[in-house]
Amino acid sequence: MQTGLWIFSVVIAVLGAIAILCFYEKNSQVNARNVSSTMSLKQLLKNGKFWLIFFIDYLKMFSFLFVINVYKAVGVEYIKDSEMILYLSGVGFIIGALSRVSFGKLLDKLSWVRLNLIETMLECILYILYAFSLNFPAFVITVTILLIGFSNIAHLTIWILTDKLFPQDKWVFSIVSLINPISLLSVYLLTLFIIPVNYI
Repeated sequence: MQTGLWIFSVVIAVLGAIAILCFYEKNSQVNARNVSSTMSLKQLLKNGKFWLIFFIDYLKMFSFLFVINVYKAVGVEYIKDSEMILYLSGVGFIIGALSRVSFGKLLDKLSWVRLNLIETMLECILYILYAFSLNFPAFVITVTILLIGFSNIAHLTIWILTDKLFPQDKWVFSIVSLINPISLLSVYLLTLFIIPVNYI
């Protein structure tokens, strides 16, 4: 298994390096000609809209990372079928991919705020149902798939909101994305000390 992980890591690293080279070559001239920033980092950090996006991204990413970090432990404990857990995650991420496409299409008809309010409310309802579903394996599977699917669009919503609020400052999203490792660390600490999870 260790050899396989090494090979996989090298392949991903090589593909990533090729992607970076292609991206840089393709966009360097475009950036030099057409993109101009309207604010500095210092100005951005004083902007209330930036902190709003930062906080929303933290909550959305925390939700997504929590689900993908605990679903296996929940599955092993309550479903007791390791093969089913693999299928569960696969179906969940397929639904997540489809929900991203659907979300983009719905944004043509609904406002960002309204659509995110609906999505977040559905997510909250699923979390409440999760606690009551643990003794019913079929219910656990259904709720977990839906949670992975819905929470999967979290990052997409932040891209869209950042683009709407900072249309000429595309670099802002890279700063907003710094919340991702913070969210991951929060989930890790939560599952380590507050609600210990046995990562099998």
